[in-house]
Formats: sequence, C-alpha cells, structure tokens
Amino acid sequence: MAEYDISDTVPKIGEYICTMCGEMTEFEKDDDFAICTFCEDEDGKWVPAIIEDDEDKDKEEEYSEE
Repeated sequence: MAEYDISDTVPKIGEYICTMCGEMTEFEKDDDFAICTFCEDEDGKWVPAIIEDDEDKDKEEEYSEE
C-alpha cells in the first residue's frame, strides 16, 4: 500500500489515514498532504483509506448465500 509523506502531492481525491494516530482526513487531488490536525506529528505519513461501496457489499452477500 502506498504511503505519502507530508508535502507529497495527493494523487487522488479521497480519505487518507494518518499512520501515527489513525485519524481519517479527506484530501483533494493535487493538494499537498498536510500535518495531521489530530496528532500533529511531523513524521506521520498518510495511506489511502479503503472504503467498500454498497455494490461490493451486495456482491459479498450474494456469494455468502450460495
């Protein structure tokens, strides 16, 4: 999984998780990653949050019923 440093450019709009404290923050594409406003750790990195959408959940339910 990709990790991004503070000041790296955000590759894709979405929610990212601080590796130091677990706080989830939404960033816009082409912005720079910032210091986490929750833990304020300058050594923290950001990783993309993996969020299932409803369609993926429906597929999982179909397979588990068979």
